[in-house]
Amino acid sequence: MQDSDAGPVIQPGQAKAFFAYSTFSEPNIELVIDWLPEGESQRQTFTEAVPPMSSRGFEEHVKEGRAATVAAALARERAAGEARRVLIELAAAWGDYQEDPTASNKLRVQGLVGALPGQYAKEIGYAVDVPRDHWGLGQWPLDGMVQDPNDKQLVRENAPMIELIWNLWQVQLPPLAEADLSQPPRYWYRVEDAVYGYIELVRNRESGKRQLIDGPRDRKQREDAQKMLQRFMPQQPNPQPPGRPDQGGSRPSQ
Repeated sequence: MQDSDAGPVIQPGQAKAFFAYSTFSEPNIELVIDWLPEGESQRQTFTEAVPPMSSRGFEEHVKEGRAATVAAALARERAAGEARRVLIELAAAWGDYQEDPTASNKLRVQGLVGALPGQYAKEIGYAVDVPRDHWGLGQWPLDGMVQDPNDKQLVRENAPMIELIWNLWQVQLPPLAEADLSQPPRYWYRVEDAVYGYIELVRNRESGKRQLIDGPRDRKQREDAQKMLQRFMPQQPNPQPPGRPDQGGSRPSQ
């Protein structure tokens, strides 16, 4: 079955496979077969109605779709878990290589980077000559994203670890449902977020500042406390508007 006029050439005794899709609003499928018999000049048409899928067959189809979704989710989690494990090992190996840049330590870093997909550890891969995916336009060098000279130096010295932390955040352990309703920190969706987020973390630590972001549970507790406080506080009289009483000014309500 073709959308265009140039359909497939089917020899006698041959067949062609195709897909026919139906929807809930239009469950029935009608096939229109258009062909030009060999040796003739006029095309012929044949219409065939495909029997609707039985309820049992539809249930099996839905069950297969759900199973495929679950299998795909498990496959993604297994891949994320393996990447997480290798990235954690890479963090330790990179630290050893920075302290002692011997050939054996470099080889260990190269092996771990090479085992990861190309979008991970691009800065470390560049430092140890392992092929990685290319940076996007405007994403490299990472210190080029900031203007302050001190921040530039901070990012330049820590670019490999900034990216590695960002990669680990992408494959972090899934949160426990209802374990904690506190609002998490802003997620680093892009490497730009990782650069600015890392600078903010370091500067806050240096100044002793801690970010306390109220989550839903914290906000509810504060609202409940305010309501309870207002219930037990004595009502304050309304302020008297300007003007003397004999000029129409109102007295405070009791």
